[in-house]
Amino acid sequence: MRTPRRTAWQPGSTFIAIVAIDFFLFRLAPGDAADVLAAESGSATEETMTALRHHFGLDQPWLMQFLTYIENLLHFSLGFSPLHNMPVSRLFGERLPGSLLLMTTALVPALVVGITAGVVMSMFAGSLTDRVPPIIAPMFYSIPGFWIGLMLIEIFSITTVAGMHVGAILGGAVVVETVFSWPGLGRLAFEAVCARPEATFGT
Repeated sequence: MRTPRRTAWQPGSTFIAIVAIDFFLFRLAPGDAADVLAAESGSATEETMTALRHHFGLDQPWLMQFLTYIENLLHFSLGFSPLHNMPVSRLFGERLPGSLLLMTTALVPALVVGITAGVVMSMFAGSLTDRVPPIIAPMFYSIPGFWIGLMLIEIFSITTVAGMHVGAILGGAVVVETVFSWPGLGRLAFEAVCARPEATFGT
């Protein structure tokens, strides 16, 4: 039987391992905050770069940086973003509503469809209606979300363009129906225009 202390230690150790891997992988990537600020300004001297690295603590050993990073996380301090020139917590708060809106827009229809499908399957247990959805559902899980988005854009946009072409098609019908004496709306419009007295076309 697992003791409460052991059970509490496992998620804590996993959290520390994930944070450590994330920290050191990020440090292995080329560039740092000083390089970002130098790129934003267009140029920077060696003295400026040294001062920036000292300001952000980048001149300290990695172990000290990691301990400082852990301490800031425990105090819910996410640091400062040199790219956006604001605290990360504030930047996070500004961008969070947009992400929540996007996730909610995707989650609500999924819940409605899923619950409805579950109710229908329970009502027809053992029938074809109960067996088909479990086969089709994994197919949607395997399809990338961006591909579905692109397909929806194509479908609902092939609709917008069709609506825009209605006017062009009617305009072309005037010529076609007149040339081939086809009794349609295009020829009717042309005959109505030609039947107007010439005086109405004057200035």
